[in-house]
Amino acid sequence: MKEQEKLIEKIKRLETNGIVEMIKTGQIPEALLEDSKFMEELKKSNPHVEIALKQLEMEQDEKILEEEISEVGLKDVIQDEEKLERIPRKYKEELYGIAKEYEESGEYQKAKAIYQKVSDFGKSQVNRFLEKFNKHEENRETTYYKARYSYYMCKIKNGEELTEQEKEDLEKIVYNDKDKNALELLTPGKLSDMDVFRSYFRDITIEEFETGVLPEVAKKQRNHPDNPNPPTDSKDYPEELSPEKRCKFIKENFKIKNIKIPVEEKLAGYVLFEIEDSDVIIVEKLFMLNKQGKEVPSNNAATYLVHKDAKIELDKISQTILYDSKAKEQEKGTNLIQSVNHRGYGYYDRLLKKFKNVEERGKYNQIENDNIVPAEIQTTEKADENAHNEEKTKKTEQAETELDLKEDIESLEDISKLDEKQSEDGKTEDDAQEIKKQEPEVTEKQYSLDELADMIDLFDEEHAEFERQQQEVQHKITEMLEQNQTSIDSIGTEKMTAKEALQILREQKKVLSKLEEELEKISSQDKENRQLRDKLIGELKSRMQKGEL
Repeated sequence: MKEQEKLIEKIKRLETNGIVEMIKTGQIPEALLEDSKFMEELKKSNPHVEIALKQLEMEQDEKILEEEISEVGLKDVIQDEEKLERIPRKYKEELYGIAKEYEESGEYQKAKAIYQKVSDFGKSQVNRFLEKFNKHEENRETTYYKARYSYYMCKIKNGEELTEQEKEDLEKIVYNDKDKNALELLTPGKLSDMDVFRSYFRDITIEEFETGVLPEVAKKQRNHPDNPNPPTDSKDYPEELSPEKRCKFIKENFKIKNIKIPVEEKLAGYVLFEIEDSDVIIVEKLFMLNKQGKEVPSNNAATYLVHKDAKIELDKISQTILYDSKAKEQEKGTNLIQSVNHRGYGYYDRLLKKFKNVEERGKYNQIENDNIVPAEIQTTEKADENAHNEEKTKKTEQAETELDLKEDIESLEDISKLDEKQSEDGKTEDDAQEIKKQEPEVTEKQYSLDELADMIDLFDEEHAEFERQQQEVQHKITEMLEQNQTSIDSIGTEKMTAKEALQILREQKKVLSKLEEELEKISSQDKENRQLRDKLIGELKSRMQKGEL
């Protein structure tokens, strides 16, 4: 009884970490921990006991969870939603990678749940404070922002409407990303329709495209020996306009920055070519899906040239999305989406000409939106207007107009043959899905003395957490070293063969290396924390000595 009283007397003066250490080191006998009456008295004597027990329970739960992850893998474990909620923060990067896999395979609900979990890990107190005052942008936790952004993209791609608050949060994330551009937006700090459209695609290398995608497309083309069901269309598909030839032309005449292929089945057959130092993206249509969902040649389709500022009909993703969006652009007179049909004379010349035209149109519109007279820009349309009295120009303009009309009709006919085009009443205005972009005003704020004091306290709180983590890891290292010695002492005894001991020591060494790496990382973060905190203290003292209060 006296032993119990002594323990209670000792424990009631301790903080949470001290109580945890006593339990871990066996200073409280196991029998007493199972004695409900004693534990009730202990909890009454010090409220920190309840917290310590909960912490130990969580640590044990985490240990069991980590063992399961080690056995079957993180991806299998998180199939259980309850276990996903309990995944430790250290798996943040791996979780993000799994979510990205689900997103690229069109499993948006699964991806959303994991992105939400990564977001829930949040940011450190210091990072939140720095963000508030627009300082030290390099300290932002990139994965957190990418997870939040990807979560909203999954909602959009899943056909879900963003709330006003979510739209504001998305705008803020995009704007704060302007310096790093970790989100790889076409215009850093702004989210365009084209950025959303690109999110339905994934990156592949030029080699993967040439050795994997193109050969498969070739099999689907007319009269190919590996095509069991060649097209029955009587129109011959010119060899010089084959997908291989068109893609080769793009590679030779443009500096390709990225190649993207769709992750959304409704966009099957599209390929995006992002061009270096250009605001125009080349969108090729290599094949289409028929009513049965089979891939067939898109002989009458078109190559689309899409400016990053173009408005795209994102309310209904389909094979006709660029055709419909192009019509909207023409109605507005902006012409930031143009097409070159895969038929007809002079395809390659028209491709180069229209690519340049879309670039010029984009520059013109940007300057016009800024209320600047575009003196240095002379678009093709402007040149034609200035020479409207010349008969030759009239004829050229008429011929090109007729060709564009023919291309649009043929493109639409091709789509109609394969999948009945949606009726006009199925269309909705694109402004319902368009996210308004308003850049928040950013100003450099001078810290007040109160703000400096608050920030110093936040750094100290984070420092305390770093110390706790270091103690925890150091304790694990000590245990591992003791296990190592036990294994060494067991060599040559009846307990263990030399071969078994060697194998165990090698496994222990791997674990020890990981623990040492983790300790070094925490120590480095803590060192940076102290350096920043000391600078703030110096600034605070200096200003107080100058009489500022």
